[in-house]
Amino acid sequence: MAASADRFCDKQNIFGKKAYLMKASTTIYAGTMVMVDATTGLAEPAADTANCHVMGVACKQVTSGATGNYYIEVEYGEFLMNASSITQGGVGDKMYVVDDQTIDETSPANNVVAGVLTEYVSATKGWVLVSPYNTAI
Repeated sequence: MAASADRFCDKQNIFGKKAYLMKASTTIYAGTMVMVDATTGLAEPAADTANCHVMGVACKQVTSGATGNYYIEVEYGEFLMNASSITQGGVGDKMYVVDDQTIDETSPANNVVAGVLTEYVSATKGWVLVSPYNTAI
C-alpha cells in the first residue's frame, strides 16, 4: 500500500541528489520512491503507471500547491525497500514498482523499474540500487 506518511528508509552508498519539478496538488513523503512521468516531466509518488521512470528516493516530504512550481529533492543510491515477495535468486535482477515504498521481482503491469536488487534480506525486504540511470536497464 502506498505511503500515507514519511517513512524511515535505511540507505547506503548514496552517490547523488537531484531536484525535480512536482506535479501540482501532490504530496510525496520522505523515504519513498519518486518517479517522473515521461509525458509531463513532472515528479510524483512512484506507482505502477505506464510511461514513468523512478528517479530516486525523496529526502523530505513536500506537498505541491495547486499551481505546481514546487521541487522535490531525491537521492540515488542503495535503499532498504519493502518487497512483495522476493528471493535470493533475484540479486542482480531488475525490481519493479508496486507502489512508492514496495518493490517486487515480477512486474505488476507497466514494467516500471524501481532499481536492481543488490542484497536479499528477506522475502519482504531487500537493498535496491535506485537511480535515474536504471531506466536504461
